[in-house]
Amino acid sequence: MWGTQNHAFLYTNGQVVDLGTLGAEWSEARDINDSGQVVGRFGSDSPSFNSAFLYDGIMHDLGALVAWAINDAGVITGGNVILRNGVVTQFPPPLYGAQDINNLDHVVGGDPGCEGRGFLVTPNAAIDLTAALPPGSGWVLCSANGINDAGQIVGIGRINGNKHAFLLTPLTCGNGVLDAGEECDDGNTVSSDGCDMSCRVEFCFVCLGEPSACTPENGSSTELAQCEADLLVCEAGLAACVSGPPLAQCQQDLTQCSSDLTECATDLAQYSATVADLMRDTDGDGRPDSDDQCPGTTVGSDADLAGCSLEQFCTRVDVSTSAGRRICRKSDWKNDEPVMRSRERDCTMSSGVPGLEDDRCVPNAP
Repeated sequence: MWGTQNHAFLYTNGQVVDLGTLGAEWSEARDINDSGQVVGRFGSDSPSFNSAFLYDGIMHDLGALVAWAINDAGVITGGNVILRNGVVTQFPPPLYGAQDINNLDHVVGGDPGCEGRGFLVTPNAAIDLTAALPPGSGWVLCSANGINDAGQIVGIGRINGNKHAFLLTPLTCGNGVLDAGEECDDGNTVSSDGCDMSCRVEFCFVCLGEPSACTPENGSSTELAQCEADLLVCEAGLAACVSGPPLAQCQQDLTQCSSDLTECATDLAQYSATVADLMRDTDGDGRPDSDDQCPGTTVGSDADLAGCSLEQFCTRVDVSTSAGRRICRKSDWKNDEPVMRSRERDCTMSSGVPGLEDDRCVPNAP
């Protein structure tokens, strides 16, 4: 408060900086990024108005927008818009009430009063967070108030009629990797392609591999359509026989129909056999071989969810670059190291002569 007025402030280097009100009665700061840029609002009660501001050493009037959050790239969100490089993009209706944005430009929001539904907006999709939960969860997520760069979301929701804070950790659906709880992952969050926006297999589809390749479970839709067309020809031929064409022509038509239907049945049987073969766990690592990144794992050996033994996991890392060498030293084979210490590393660098020629990523000695 400055005198009798509420002023936005910035606390930095032990000092309080008054950001001012741009000539209005009051101002309020809402968020700050790592560069020290601040967003908020300012306004007056008489006459009543409310506008957004950006502070980057100087106060800027953003006009009749809502500026509730800003990420490290300077992208601003609030209300139902994103402001990026001076360009305003609106969310699809009825989404409103943006509360936070991370450095991937993922925006969350909703109704803190718990009268609406929380949402997530990414550059590729708008997601109702309640609809994305597993069936039967019992939760209604009213408002998502914060999101970090790992995609974790916090907010307020209702369960059993009571309001509760929640932490929502994503399954990273859409990254092309099968994570725990996902039935498929085809590298996107688009439905109607066999793997839906929540990474569940859609009705009448089979999805295999990473990224998941999804096909109709009864074979090619083109083959099925051809079978149905051939059957109509057969039925038309039988009807034509009754009306008087030569019997030999009718018999020829029926023979062709029989041949076509036999070919369809053969194709479908071959497809079913291919699916069954892909679903076999030929190397005994507990996963279908179509999912394995390391299908040569020894039967009965310990493997991670990608089907890789520790040696396979380490040696697949390319250490020809500095980034690859860092990955080797930080790699977590089974994603079970909550605190990474030197003795807990799963992989390490092995080198002989000076230079990179013989450097390899190998299992770390226990």
